[in-house]
Amino acid sequence: MSSNATLAPKSHYIYGIDIVRFAAALSVATFHLTRRVPGFSTYMPFGWVGVQIFFVISGIVIANSAQHRCPSSFALSRFYRLYPTAWCTGLISIPLVFFSLPIVYQHFGLDCSRSFPAMLSSIALIGRVFVTSSYWTLQIEIAFYLLLLLLIGLHRINKLESLAVLLVLWSLIYKTILLVANHFPALHLKFFSDGADDFYYGYGMGQMLLLRYGQYFAVGILIWLAKFQKINWLGGLALVIALSSAMDEIHSRAYDIASDIAAKSGTGAITVSSMTLFACTTFFMGLALIMLSVTYCEKFPKNSHLRKFIRMAGLITYPYYLLHESVGGFMLFHLTRYRLSFPLALLVSLVTVGVIAYVVAFFCEPLLTNKIKQLAAYAKT
Repeated sequence: MSSNATLAPKSHYIYGIDIVRFAAALSVATFHLTRRVPGFSTYMPFGWVGVQIFFVISGIVIANSAQHRCPSSFALSRFYRLYPTAWCTGLISIPLVFFSLPIVYQHFGLDCSRSFPAMLSSIALIGRVFVTSSYWTLQIEIAFYLLLLLLIGLHRINKLESLAVLLVLWSLIYKTILLVANHFPALHLKFFSDGADDFYYGYGMGQMLLLRYGQYFAVGILIWLAKFQKINWLGGLALVIALSSAMDEIHSRAYDIASDIAAKSGTGAITVSSMTLFACTTFFMGLALIMLSVTYCEKFPKNSHLRKFIRMAGLITYPYYLLHESVGGFMLFHLTRYRLSFPLALLVSLVTVGVIAYVVAFFCEPLLTNKIKQLAAYAKT
């Protein structure tokens, strides 16, 4: 998930996307911090669908970013959007997770790793295990960036609609394999699970093939094309298929999450059907807000102060997403340890993550980015 949401023409900034993006990050954070806590797992059990919303937004943002760019310009723009912020947050998350007792994160079931490979992966943003689980989505973003970079290098950026159609067809291959696996379990298909128990939910480098999540990027591309260029009947059909496929993917994920919550939080109150309903509703509400934001980007908002506030929310979203488990989990553990009620501790933790994300977005990241650019300029001389 990149931190820039500017679309062509450059005079039109889609502020509504920043609102949706921040709301998605907040929902993911609440989900991670509550999903395995008995009595509170129903706070935001479908908050994970914010990740799917991120991918749709990336499809829109990156489709625009690739316009009128040479390969080196596009690659550098994506590097500066992704890595400096990740390194700044890493300077916070890695020591925090490494020097904290394991119980700090295990107490609330947060997937944090103190291993050396996890630290390296969290710096490179590619790997099988990370300091916190949120990083797994970044390598999927990088895979999408590389796909657009290839298109630019081949001078075929005008074929974005064809790329979206191919991504949808590629995801359908994945669905077909899953269908076969469901009907013939003896096959024990594990190629994309990276050692996980089944074929569905591996979070390793196999996900960079975009088989499972490519359809969401395709939806974003087609929304961008519909607003700023055009799509033909094939693109419209691909959009319908992608959204139908998304519902199936969300249902599969809902089954996994509902089972996990029931097992880890000691409650079976969340059924797969209700999880699927709420998750799909949340996804399509987010999608509707994204489409409205794109459609009326010239009109909303008119107030300059509101624009600044929304832009600030957009800028802190990426570091917020990366910090919510390490900082949020640390705060939540110690606040509840000192007898603060869980709801209040959760609120304080989420606000604290926001404050630190603000410092990263407006002070640390710009400073590091400028230093990297200075070093790059010096290396050329």
